[in-house]
Amino acid sequence: MGDLDDTPGFSLGLEEWVNVIRRGALFQLPSDLGGLSLQTSHLADLRNSQNLEVEGKGLLQEQRSSPSTPTPLGLDIHELSIPVSTNLQNQTSAVWTGEKIQARVYTPKPRKSRLGPYPLVVYFRGIGGWVIGDLETEDETCRQIASLSQSVVVNVGYRKAPMFKYPTPLQDCWDAMKWIAENAASHLQADLRTRGFIVGGTSSGALLATAIAIQSRDKGLSPPLTGQILRCPLTIHPGAISRLPDGLPSLTTKVNYPVLSRELHEQFFALYDVPPEHWTSPLVSPLLSRDLSALPPAYIQICDLDPTRDEALRYELRLADSGVRTKSNVYAGMPHSFWTLPRIRGAADATRDLVLGIKWLEDMNGWDSGVREELEEWIKDASETEGEQIWRERKLCRLDGCGCFM
Repeated sequence: MGDLDDTPGFSLGLEEWVNVIRRGALFQLPSDLGGLSLQTSHLADLRNSQNLEVEGKGLLQEQRSSPSTPTPLGLDIHELSIPVSTNLQNQTSAVWTGEKIQARVYTPKPRKSRLGPYPLVVYFRGIGGWVIGDLETEDETCRQIASLSQSVVVNVGYRKAPMFKYPTPLQDCWDAMKWIAENAASHLQADLRTRGFIVGGTSSGALLATAIAIQSRDKGLSPPLTGQILRCPLTIHPGAISRLPDGLPSLTTKVNYPVLSRELHEQFFALYDVPPEHWTSPLVSPLLSRDLSALPPAYIQICDLDPTRDEALRYELRLADSGVRTKSNVYAGMPHSFWTLPRIRGAADATRDLVLGIKWLEDMNGWDSGVREELEEWIKDASETEGEQIWRERKLCRLDGCGCFM
């Protein structure tokens, strides 16, 4: 990983972080969490915001031996290359020089209830900051979205820091969005104008998604986006937190969070290497944006034991105050991206909520997904026994001997 090894403290933190995902287990919760876990009064205040749905999922439960959510099969999956720009000085008129990134496309196989064209979801990985990961990192998430929501999903493999620092990952995502908007009908079996066009991501990928949503509004992407999926989103650069009068307790209080520590969170941003003059840019710190109006509806998943918790909560409130339709689920007692740890009780709930959130986005735009009954029946009848068999046969984790599934 090149100069990552030269970054003080990063290698140890990253090894710890990767191991917890590979084990499908969590660190022992530290004793210094104090009163940081969401309180009933705080949740009550959040419910008063526009369209906000807060669901406490309970404290961390014991591990279970069976995986969380069986993913229905029935997808055609292929990879393609998308041209991207290497002229990073002019964000408005890219100069094409033959550079390409890889993307993976997940297309539902035709059913009697749906023959296509489909809605389209563009997804940006985020587990690992902008630093580690590839198309495999969020492969299972993309499979779940495609199968359960009957949407075409494009998993974008943007270039990674520290070799490709800001703004290259963001520029890659914007270039990919423009290419997808122009080629969806001919290459992707998707109808963006009548079926829907959603952008989404996890963690740092969710920050990329928010930036793309803002760029799409400001630059007039056509067809326009119709929804956002933001899973435990980053919404502010650590160097810009002082601009908030009340700060962000989940980021500034010295607490050892499980899975994603404050230190590791800061290291990822350091390796993304945003120049200080861009720390307050809406594309880096959307929470500080002066104008969040006219953005597409947003479905947001927020984790309680997570340094990014408060910025995600505040971003949802800012969207709602700006007139953007929002829906969110808050998972009390759960750490950052806990749904990647399928042995944790509640991971299946997060997957169910994700798909129902996508359906909510569809309803916001008047779509008829054609699979509502199938989805509800799957959620009702999916058994752990069947799920265990499907996961074992597919071997999605691809990490020898780790015993978990990502």
